Amino acid sequence: MVDIDGAVDMASTLTVADDANFDSGTLFVDASADRVGIGTTSPSYKLHLTEASTDFAVLIANSTSSGNGLKIDAGDNSGDRILQLNDKDGNEKLRVGATGLVGINNASPSSTLDVTGTLAVSGNVDFNGDLDVEGTSNLDV
Repeated sequence: MVDIDGAVDMASTLTVADDANFDSGTLFVDASADRVGIGTTSPSYKLHLTEASTDFAVLIANSTSSGNGLKIDAGDNSGDRILQLNDKDGNEKLRVGATGLVGINNASPSSTLDVTGTLAVSGNVDFNGDLDVEGTSNLDV
């Protein structure tokens, strides 16, 4: 075990053959499982971030005025979802399926946009096709 207190200036590559723990879990590399944890020493995924405050856990920023934000390549679309957002209790709130269907409060979307709950729209809604209404409705046209 090497314990370094202070700065280290390296002009080459650092190779670590086993797990690496920086600052008691600020950054943790699990060499046997090929996983990285930020804020956790027991990463469950390839990259596992944990934040124990009320602030956001991740910020992705592009400092150029014409830059892009976030891109996720999800492989060959053989899975059932590209993106899934859950609340802190694990309840699914948003899903983007591999086929392009999006569910809000709906884990099994069957339309391009499938919303379970109340939809509020401020502004215009343009329809280019049929409008199907099921159930009781008050529709002013």
